[in-house]
Amino acid sequence: MHNKLEEIITEELYKYMAELSVSGVELDEKSVPEPYNRNSPPRRIMTKSQITKRDTIGKKMKEKPSAVNYFKKKFGGDWQYYLWATATNRAIKTGE
Repeated sequence: MHNKLEEIITEELYKYMAELSVSGVELDEKSVPEPYNRNSPPRRIMTKSQITKRDTIGKKMKEKPSAVNYFKKKFGGDWQYYLWATATNRAIKTGE
């Protein structure tokens, strides 16, 4: 049931984002939050192809029990955040 809810939410978000882009609103997806330390490098902006690649990598990682077990063991309850952060980093590195 939890996966079905995630699918519905994801679908609705994509529909909403498509409506925004049709209306001329520019979407800006951040892969790294705005830093509090202003001496840090600027945030990275992902291209549409990198976002697509991130989604593909993240879904493949979630399908692998060994990857899920690794993230659960290392990061506990926050394992999904770290899995998606890893997918984001891989997508950015391969897209450069």
